[in-house]
Amino acid sequence: VRRTAAGTLGRIGPKAKEAIPILAEILNEADKESQDDLNTDTTGWYIAARAVGQIGGSEDIPVLEKAMNNNDPDIRRVAAKALWALQQNTNMPIKQ
Repeated sequence: VRRTAAGTLGRIGPKAKEAIPILAEILNEADKESQDDLNTDTTGWYIAARAVGQIGGSEDIPVLEKAMNNNDPDIRRVAAKALWALQQNTNMPIKQ
């Protein structure tokens, strides 16, 4: 259910910005989930990170930057891709 909801929020885009705290919570809990689910492109954290990037906005940047410090390399990779997409879609400066 969380995966479907996160994916839908991402497709809604900027109008879903109020969901950023919930998506951030999914990313904060990502270590627990990623250890149990090897199919990374369908896990809740993957969809949440992608959705944050699709929603776009300055409030998204800290969420994705925090995910970039996660212990899981897959989470860092997805967060980096979402940050890149956010920067491409909004022309906002992103810390390297």
